[in-house]
Amino acid sequence: MTSIFDGESVKFEIPPGFRVGNYEILSRIGSGWTAESYLCRELPTGIRRVFKIYDRFDERQAILNLRLVAHYADVLERLGDIGILPRYHHMGHLFLWNEDGVGHYYLIQEFIESGAAGLDDCRLEDVRAFLAKVKRVHARGLALGDLERDNLVVTPSGEIRMVDCDYGRPGKPNTNMAGDVWALRRLFKAFGFKALWQGPG
Repeated sequence: MTSIFDGESVKFEIPPGFRVGNYEILSRIGSGWTAESYLCRELPTGIRRVFKIYDRFDERQAILNLRLVAHYADVLERLGDIGILPRYHHMGHLFLWNEDGVGHYYLIQEFIESGAAGLDDCRLEDVRAFLAKVKRVHARGLALGDLERDNLVVTPSGEIRMVDCDYGRPGKPNTNMAGDVWALRRLFKAFGFKALWQGPG
């Protein structure tokens, strides 16, 4: 197993069957600039989760890596009851190979299953429900950011969820609510975004 940054995403090449505590890796989901996500299962229960492992933000400063990933976990926990982002379950640290330096931090979080429908096929009431959740996030003084199609999932029941967001940084949370509104207007213009956003919810 190696950590590779190809200019677009980080890749750890963790094989199926690899175990981290009570979790077993099943398959790779995808990756971005800072982390790679894998579908895993909790061994005692068989419940599917997401194992998200982060690349080192600074090779020399393990405490910086800890603070950043802990901040991400805190945001997920704070917004967990809203049901817009994956629910946070566990944070840990591991060494993937010999001479792995300061190692890597990871999160175990909810696996959000994607249904057959795309974002453009959503029902109006599901879009309205999603926007109401965004408003609840804003009411807590936080913004989401990264409101892109790649980060939005329509579940089999039609619920719209986010699999990732812009978490901000420790001591500097993401509060760019105007940026959220701009992105949402672009995503849901065909649904009559302005009326939906200004309506109750």
